Amino acid sequence: MNRKWIIEYTFWNAAFVYLNYPQIIGHQLAVLLAAAIVGLIRPERWLQARGYTLSTSLIALSTFPEVIPAWADTTYGSTGYRENLVSAVCIGIILVYTFRFFQLQFRKKHQSVDLQN
Repeated sequence: MNRKWIIEYTFWNAAFVYLNYPQIIGHQLAVLLAAAIVGLIRPERWLQARGYTLSTSLIALSTFPEVIPAWADTTYGSTGYRENLVSAVCIGIILVYTFRFFQLQFRKKHQSVDLQN
């Protein structure tokens, strides 16, 4: 994984949690950012850090289902405007990433054709 992908995936995942589970977004931001920090320092370790942080978080949420969501409740920050804004930013990131992917594929294809001629 490269650093750009790690950042984009982390943002997308935070948006997914915010839109679907606003009561635990504060808790999950800590989980996501811990793995992202590791990934920005050493990208080859990101997946391992993500697995550890996610599994530890799920074990904690399963073990204490009443305590953690009540302690880390962030539903007060969820509004329709913010949800629309997060959705629009995510769609924008996806469109930019998709455009860049196809742009790079197009360049690679034309570079190989130019080299053959």
